[in-house]
Amino acid sequence: MNYLIYQSVIFLVLSFISFKGFAQDESKNPLVCVNDKENVVSSAMEGKWFSKQEGYTLIFKKDTTVLEQIPSKYYPFLEDKTIYSAGYITIKSETKVYAEDTPYFLTVLSGNPHIVWFRERNGDPLGDAESFNVFIAIGETTADDLLYMGGDFNNQPFLRFTRVKK
Repeated sequence: MNYLIYQSVIFLVLSFISFKGFAQDESKNPLVCVNDKENVVSSAMEGKWFSKQEGYTLIFKKDTTVLEQIPSKYYPFLEDKTIYSAGYITIKSETKVYAEDTPYFLTVLSGNPHIVWFRERNGDPLGDAESFNVFIAIGETTADDLLYMGGDFNNQPFLRFTRVKK
C-alpha cells in the first residue's frame, strides 16, 4: 500500500514539473495585446489614411500574431507598458516606401498614444525600431475621422491624415 502512495506522489511531482516546463516555454514571449474598445486610437486606426499636407499614406492592418516576432531586446522597454494594438503598418510617400507590411504596436508613452514600428538594419528585418505619437479624432462618420501623426517627442508638428478606407 505504501508503495502505491509513493508511486502516486512521484507521478504527481513529475507531472507538476512537466506542466511547469510547458508553461515556461510558452512564456518566452511575454507580449500581450489588450483589446480595449474604449481606446480611441486602437479602435479606429485600422485602414488606409492619406495626408494631403505631405502626400503620405499610412495603412494599418491589425494582427496580434506579430507580437511573436518582436525581438526580446525590446522587452525591457515594454515591461511597464500596455500594448493596445499590433499588426502591420505601411508608410509611404508618392516617391518612397518607408515601411511595407512591417510589424507595429500601439502603446502609450508619457501619456500619449505611441506607435512603434520596425525596419531593417544590418540584415535584420526588425533590427531598428522607429516611433511616433498619434491621435485620432472620430468624425460623425468613419469617412470624417482624422488621424494626426507626430514625431517621437511632443515638440514636433503633426501631420493630418484623412481616412481613405476602413
